[in-house]
Amino acid sequence: MRRAQCVVECAGGRVIDLQGRPLAYNKPDLHNPWFVVDAGGYDWRPFLVHAAAAETRAGH
Repeated sequence: MRRAQCVVECAGGRVIDLQGRPLAYNKPDLHNPWFVVDAGGYDWRPFLVHAAAAETRAGH
């Protein structure tokens, strides 16, 4: 995923988790959380808050 994220970011996009943070690497758990890839410039935070809440309710 790291290489794909690099390509997206070099093209002006971004890869963020449901809290709107960039994905983290070099961590004990190597599984990636749910994430969004976009071309940049759009504020996804209002939608991500609802998605993160639904994920928490579902126990993921």
